[in-house]
Amino acid sequence: MKRTNTNTFVNIVNTEIGIDALDNINNTINTISGIVDNELNHNPDLQYKVSEEVVKKFVVERQTLSYKKSKLDIDKELKQFLSHQYSQKTQAVYRDGVLSFFDYLIKNNIPYLNGTVQNVDSFMTEILLIYSPRTVRLIITSNSSFYKFLMFRYPDIFTVNIFHGRKLPRIVDTQKKDYLTSTDVTVIKNKFKELGRRDLLTMTELLTKYGFRIEYFNI
Repeated sequence: MKRTNTNTFVNIVNTEIGIDALDNINNTINTISGIVDNELNHNPDLQYKVSEEVVKKFVVERQTLSYKKSKLDIDKELKQFLSHQYSQKTQAVYRDGVLSFFDYLIKNNIPYLNGTVQNVDSFMTEILLIYSPRTVRLIITSNSSFYKFLMFRYPDIFTVNIFHGRKLPRIVDTQKKDYLTSTDVTVIKNKFKELGRRDLLTMTELLTKYGFRIEYFNI
């Protein structure tokens, strides 16, 4: 579909309606706004009525939100969330990660809907005494994914992902590494040639010819 240039659109409006007519509309809007503002400043009865309506709206919204929260079943939401994961391994990792946070909140008498960023930081400190940094990162990532799922389904209840932006523990690999020798590279190239994998063979040859930063593999 052809898009209309903004300037062209404005010109069409000005031509069809008339610049004077548009000015009159704007002036009318400004006049009405000024009258309402002036009336609000000098009319206590109107101020009270406006305040009353605002309070009513606020109370209704609070009651509606409280009702939605009371009907929310976190256990069912978790099952629904896990059903979207195709891999059984991923389901198990996510389930264990989320349930570990459930356990933390229950132990500290904190309703799930009242969880905070401070709770997450305290939770991380606690599980770091039990699990490796790699496992802790998986647990936090699992909970963050679950929160994203809840935010999508209930944007008025879950307005912030309390797991997002948390400083995750650094993974330090203490295992000894064996680096490739020229003989190893030759063996690999021959194997790729035997398998007919020209793409991998070409990549290996390019890396061998032009070199690469070995520290990238020093993770």
